[in-house]
Amino acid sequence: MFLHIISARYIEHYNIEIQFNDGRKGIVDLSNSLKGKVFQP
Repeated sequence: MFLHIISARYIEHYNIEIQFNDGRKGIVDLSNSLKGKVFQP
């Protein structure tokens, strides 16, 4: 079975709640991942 994201909900400060098609759900902190030139003004 391949995992697919079926929902994603913004919480706050780069935290996203993600739910997968197998029923698992969790919160991911993207604050360290969203860096670099593409994310600068």
